[in-house]
Amino acid sequence: MVEIAKLLNNKLFENLSLNDLKVILKDVNLSERSYKKNESIFYENYSQVKKIGFLIKGVLGACTINKKGDVINKSVFFAKDIFPEYLVINNINLFKYDLVCLQPSSIIWMDANDFLNIVKHNQKINLALIKYMSQRGYKDQIRISCLNLKTIREKISFYILKMNSWNDDKVPMPVNQKVFADILNVKRSSLNKELNSMSNEDLISYDRNNIYILNKKGLEKIVNE
Repeated sequence: MVEIAKLLNNKLFENLSLNDLKVILKDVNLSERSYKKNESIFYENYSQVKKIGFLIKGVLGACTINKKGDVINKSVFFAKDIFPEYLVINNINLFKYDLVCLQPSSIIWMDANDFLNIVKHNQKINLALIKYMSQRGYKDQIRISCLNLKTIREKISFYILKMNSWNDDKVPMPVNQKVFADILNVKRSSLNKELNSMSNEDLISYDRNNIYILNKKGLEKIVNE
């Protein structure tokens, strides 16, 4: 049996009490499953869209393979995220990307029709979904813009400045450097080298959890050159 309290941290339900959430989900069938690192969950243009996933822990990567055979990371999902909400809402029947575990992950699953019914009849959840999709769209746009930049230093600087919209002088480190490298579509070793270089130049500092902005004007100059 799924522990409903685990869903309270999800961005769709974070403004609800446990009792309210239990009432909303009383007739909804939920299931929970754990996945290993590098395990594939869905396949592009093959897996059917039948459920909504609530990521309880871990990191997932949505990727596709281009004509050259290169793996392109399209998006990254973290704990508290929802997927594939835009496919369900737009009545798209097949996944448009491969979904792979970048870290060991745990997901609670809900039938897509139950999800649509809940969103339709609960204004708080409806508004939370709109907010979530808007923020995800913004983050995905940041990531797409990063991919179009030439140097790793430009990508790092652009990402930090744009993600700083929700913080003061710091940006959360995306789980670890491997995941951060996946987001920017660069090699982990190259990312680590550039982070160290930027830290030595007092542009930024960083630890396991955050990247700290030390010289915002310096970062802006890198992006605008």
